[in-house]
Amino acid sequence: MAAGFGLFAGLQLLDAGISAFLLPAIIGEFVVLIALMITAHKLPHASTLNLSLLYLFTFISGMTVSIIIAAFVAAGAALAIYEALALTAILTIGLGAWAWTTKRNLSFLGPILFIGLLAVIVASIFSLFFATGPLSFIIALVSVGLFSGFIVYDVQRIKFTEDTLSAAILLTVSLYLDILNLFLILLHLLGGSDDQ
Repeated sequence: MAAGFGLFAGLQLLDAGISAFLLPAIIGEFVVLIALMITAHKLPHASTLNLSLLYLFTFISGMTVSIIIAAFVAAGAALAIYEALALTAILTIGLGAWAWTTKRNLSFLGPILFIGLLAVIVASIFSLFFATGPLSFIIALVSVGLFSGFIVYDVQRIKFTEDTLSAAILLTVSLYLDILNLFLILLHLLGGSDDQ
């Protein structure tokens, strides 16, 4: 919900012609995320602090996403936003339900997904210098599979992780980032962002 408020706030600022918030928001997002990781591990019983950082992180994250949403709307690709949102919801619910109900232990996916994430990051950096449509498309497709895998992995971690507030916060952040990245990649694919 905090992300929704952040998205709304960002869109309102952009509508008012104020875009200077973007760089501070991006920096703030990383700073708050790092602070949250530290406090959740080092101060697991500081529930008010940890929850406040979680809400602040998702709020700022929503603000940073607002610039992407606004760009797609301005380019006449508003339909792609709804399609990406619907597809993300369908995939998240379907994959989450399977991960929760399957009897298979999916912990083996952790190292595979991590290596896959590193490979996608390296390929994405490479594509910045040698931009080609097919490479960008392949990276996006691989990323959809990768973050779908992360959703499955993290949902099962939620099922079997010790029921503590700090663990819940860390897993919430992981799952939130999985879903957000999946949405942004699907938006990239459906909206043809290379042309915008």
